[in-house]
Amino acid sequence: MRENQLQKQAVRYLKKVPDLWFYVVNDRVTSGIPDIVMCHRGRFKAIELKVGKNKPTELQKIQLERIQESGGLVTVAYDLDAVVNFIQNTH
Repeated sequence: MRENQLQKQAVRYLKKVPDLWFYVVNDRVTSGIPDIVMCHRGRFKAIELKVGKNKPTELQKIQLERIQESGGLVTVAYDLDAVVNFIQNTH
């Protein structure tokens, strides 16, 4: 599976989740921003999507850490199940 395929699956799922606003980041100018940012039931959340053996870059890791330090919730998701678990199990 390619990352854009996983992104399409994630977007289809997120559109069905109540009380959730999300944005798929496609800004190629600002490096390191997670692929999907959202507000879910009053919490800021971010998802970095990866497939296979791909890992977040150092800049992506820094951005995820900055979000966490600011009180947001983050995850790196390698499949749709990880996205679903993150949404359902974080408050």
